[in-house]
Amino acid sequence: MEKLSKQQEQHFRAMMREAGGELPSSALKANVMNAIGASSKTIAYKPLIGKKGWSLLTIIACLVILLVVLLPFEGFGFLSQIEWKNPMLFDYTLPNLTVPKTFLYAIAFTALFLLQVPFLKRIHGAK
Repeated sequence: MEKLSKQQEQHFRAMMREAGGELPSSALKANVMNAIGASSKTIAYKPLIGKKGWSLLTIIACLVILLVVLLPFEGFGFLSQIEWKNPMLFDYTLPNLTVPKTFLYAIAFTALFLLQVPFLKRIHGAK
């Protein structure tokens, strides 16, 4: 913003003196608070799904899980085409992963740095 010239500044000061500083009435705060209190209506919280609805959803989910686990899948269209294995047998092995030592050092130093930051902040903040 540009600095005003002396003439403009004197003109603005004269206008401010002319307008004067109007002070609010002493009861302004009380009037505003009463108006806010009168216009505000409290709305009771009502959940979108009630207790009965959640109970019904839980029962339906449990029934669906039980039906999927306990009933055989023959004759269900595309479900019969899938080869179902026992989910308790995990024969999957992870492939061997080789990581260079430089990368491991970089991870270790980064972790060390990130662990030091809170301690350094605390020490610096205490001074």
